[in-house]
Amino acid sequence: MSDFAEDISLELQQLLPKGELDVLVRRSAAEGDASRPEELAVKAIHLPSGMEVICDSYKSHAMNGAMAIARLLRQLKDVG
Repeated sequence: MSDFAEDISLELQQLLPKGELDVLVRRSAAEGDASRPEELAVKAIHLPSGMEVICDSYKSHAMNGAMAIARLLRQLKDVG
């Protein structure tokens, strides 16, 4: 596990008790872009607040998921 993934895991355990995070994945076709024929968008949702973050910047589902969760954690820190 990378340092980034370990940091995210520790923050998740501290900031998001079990059952407060929902992660949804969707496939979407990128119209007119042959170099990125399919994106794996990930939406991270903080259930108690309803705060949502979507990431579809990367071709990797895992990377989009990690970035969506990292952005959600950052937003939660800024609010709280």
